Amino acid sequence: MGGEPIKVLLIEDNPGDTRLIKEMLAEARGAPFELECADRLATGLEHLAGGEIDVVLLDLGLPDSRGLGTLVKVQAEALTVPVVVLTGLDDEALAVEAVKEGAQDYLVKGQVDSNLLGRSIRYAIERKRAEEALRQLDRERMKSEFISNVSHELRSPLHAIRGFTKLMLEGKVPDPETQKEFLGIVYEQSQRLSTQIDSLLDMSRLESGRFTIRKQRLSIKDIIGEAIGSFYTLASDKGIVISEDIPATLPEIEADRERLEQVMANLLDNAIKFSNGGRVSVKGEVKDGELLVRVTDHGIGIPEEAMPHLFERFYRAKDSMARGGAGLGLYISKQIIEAHGGRIWVKSKVGKGTTVSFTLPLNRAGGDYYE
Repeated sequence: MGGEPIKVLLIEDNPGDTRLIKEMLAEARGAPFELECADRLATGLEHLAGGEIDVVLLDLGLPDSRGLGTLVKVQAEALTVPVVVLTGLDDEALAVEAVKEGAQDYLVKGQVDSNLLGRSIRYAIERKRAEEALRQLDRERMKSEFISNVSHELRSPLHAIRGFTKLMLEGKVPDPETQKEFLGIVYEQSQRLSTQIDSLLDMSRLESGRFTIRKQRLSIKDIIGEAIGSFYTLASDKGIVISEDIPATLPEIEADRERLEQVMANLLDNAIKFSNGGRVSVKGEVKDGELLVRVTDHGIGIPEEAMPHLFERFYRAKDSMARGGAGLGLYISKQIIEAHGGRIWVKSKVGKGTTVSFTLPLNRAGGDYYE
């Protein structure tokens, strides 16, 4: 640290402990310490907002905040500033939880001398710097993977479009039937390309905070009915029947029509894509004070090892890679449902099929559901 003073923010409401810590830091070996003090969490957060703090020494029992929530609030204000918990609570379980929440160390008052305190502060700063360096490397890796994924996903349909149009332009497809077949493929690939571009734009809006939800009162039955209608031809071509069990008595909800249509389209597309004949069913009901919608197929199912990754961006199980898609459908659907205050989850069994369920909150007026 080159002899420069280490700027320490002590958030501690006990004057005696504050005086003792000042004395310890004055005696500690190594780089000098420059101490700022706050006797309330609110005051400490104001100091942090001003910047130029190298490390925080934090008591978890303050007049305006107690427990691990105090640590969480400090970290939310300054993500890159290391925090060392310095408290009178000699609680091993609490210490473990504090470290899990991001504290660099957990020290107990009365068990610390000047050299231990100084060493803990210096180590905390170096560990935090190492963590930030690793995060930066991870961000660069993710950026590289993102560019690679996008390039691959956009090139695949473009190659198909270019290849088939080139054959026709060169007059190498003379008969009308083959020309019609090729034009159908070009149209299908252009639709795939358009969908992928829309998904990438949605992902960009989500991660930049520009993804908007515009709510209106609407019927989930209407949205599901329209979605099923739009997939009728695709399902019929694969010998799949889509059944609907959506009671007309379901209450209206406050939601974004376009976004919910997008969710239903993603779920139905997946259900049909991974089924070979049989039935896809859509069921809606009110359960535990929420609207619950389930989309069930009887297709190939999802391997157990894939389940934890289903809602990650660009994730595609092995069986899905040959079937197209950018691996963004479930990722975007999850963001949409959660933006509405709902939840989404998947249950599946290999060879038996998959059910994707999501909930949406019901609006209440005077204690009753809107009807």
